[in-house]
Formats: sequence, C-alpha cells, structure tokens
Amino acid sequence: MERNVLDDLQDKMNFAIAKIAELQRINKLLKEEIAKLYTKIEEQERYIETLKQGTPSKSESTEEQIKKYQETEAKVRKKISEMLAKLDSFQSL
Repeated sequence: MERNVLDDLQDKMNFAIAKIAELQRINKLLKEEIAKLYTKIEEQERYIETLKQGTPSKSESTEEQIKKYQETEAKVRKKISEMLAKLDSFQSL
C-alpha cells in the first residue's frame, strides 16, 4: 500500500514538533544557567568593588589572610619535604 503525501507531511510535522519541544526545553535550561551566571558575575563585581575600596573582608583583613595563606604554604612545603625525604630513603634501599 502506497503512502500518500498527507501521511508524509504528517510524519514530518510530528518530527518538527518533537524537535521544537526539545529545543524549547534546552532553551529553558540555557536561560536558567545564564541567569545563574549573571548572578555570579554580579557577586564577583561587588566583591571586586569591595577590594578596590580597600575595605577588609567579613572577618579578616587582607593582610591577615595573606599571613594565614603564607603559614599554610610553609606547612605544606614542610610536609612535602618530609615526604620527599621518606621517598628518597625508599629509593636507597
């Protein structure tokens, strides 16, 4: 039995409708993601403005934060040196 033109048209219309629905769903997800990203951008811009004004952060000044990071870095370097020494002792066995 031969398919007629109307059946072909209906199949193509159903396919197009399904594609449009899928694209609308994807578009909605992308719009939500864009909104989240704009919110993050606004938060970062406010943070940058705070830094430009030279005001300290919520609980610690920038200098205190730098000192804390330097202390943490020193501890990490010490631990790495200790681990490297242990590895060197294994290599000599």
